[in-house]
Amino acid sequence: MASRRVTVIGAGVVGASIAYRLAQTSSVELQVIDTSTPGGGTSAASMAWLNASSKRPKDYFDLNFAGVREYYRLKSELAADWLHLTGTLAQAACTPNLEDRAAELEAWGYGVERTNAATAFGQHLPQATIVDPDEFVAHYPDEGWIDTNGATQELIGAAAACGAEYQQGCAVTRIDAEGSAYRLTLADGTTFLTDVVVNAAGPKADRIAALVGRHLPLAPTKGMTIKFFAPDLDIDKIVLSDQVEIRPDVNGCVRTHSDAVDGMMAQGAATDRTEIVEVMRTKAANFLPALESAPIAGVYMGVRPIPEDQFSCVGAVDGIDNYFEAVTHSGVTMGPLIGRLITEYVVDGTRNDLLTSRFDPNRFNELS
Repeated sequence: MASRRVTVIGAGVVGASIAYRLAQTSSVELQVIDTSTPGGGTSAASMAWLNASSKRPKDYFDLNFAGVREYYRLKSELAADWLHLTGTLAQAACTPNLEDRAAELEAWGYGVERTNAATAFGQHLPQATIVDPDEFVAHYPDEGWIDTNGATQELIGAAAACGAEYQQGCAVTRIDAEGSAYRLTLADGTTFLTDVVVNAAGPKADRIAALVGRHLPLAPTKGMTIKFFAPDLDIDKIVLSDQVEIRPDVNGCVRTHSDAVDGMMAQGAATDRTEIVEVMRTKAANFLPALESAPIAGVYMGVRPIPEDQFSCVGAVDGIDNYFEAVTHSGVTMGPLIGRLITEYVVDGTRNDLLTSRFDPNRFNELS
């Protein structure tokens, strides 16, 4: 079989995962293009929480659950020092109807362990403020988190070792059909031909889609995470508290996120960065008093690339030959899975059953 030239636009966790799988295919000559460094965009600002426990309806849960399981497969292939499958603790005060949700997840085959706040935090985060020792806490033992920088670096490196080319710091500005191929033009004026385009450009995916004459409606949302230097905190799991989400991070740090803080940014209630950061610190310190004085090691702002109807957009587009989209919320959870599914689609034309009509890019065709 003659090799085909494939260009992946975007090198976050999704794009890097696609590159890793495509590069293992002998029938593909691969190029990856990103405006930043690998994982330097939305992925860098993510909580990078690998989970399906917060996902509904059932087919979206299934897609995310398969995404979590794909990391166990990846762990057998790579060094993956960036992968931490240590589990998640969820407080009832954080998750509405948590006991009912835990029962539903068990019925769907998801790992759930029941405990209470005193036991859970006594073992895994003894510095936490416990309001009600008997509060129900769900433990999801198969979940985890990743260091997105380490992940994207290893995935792109593994792709490069298989012959993939990687170009960073340059945007795609034109995509023109040329016979059965596409000619891509970069911001620096460089042009080249490719047979296949894979759009994994995250929050810029709608702009890439427009270059091939497609309207891809996104509903991007702003998100912020803060990394605190707190080497004395005894935390080994992701914790969903009533104040913040918190997890371990590299180099003695912890990372925090708050839906309430994201909501403030979305509503424009707080435009001053310092104010937003202090709101996050206050919430974090309410749960973990040690964070009240902990040095800030990083503030990360990102834009989540969420399709307009909130569901993943993965696959081929009718009427635009050899053009594929891989655009989704929870891109960290599903990145390696999407890498495999897109590779199957590009190489064999195979659409996996996990990609139900809810996730078919063609649901937006009438808008184009």
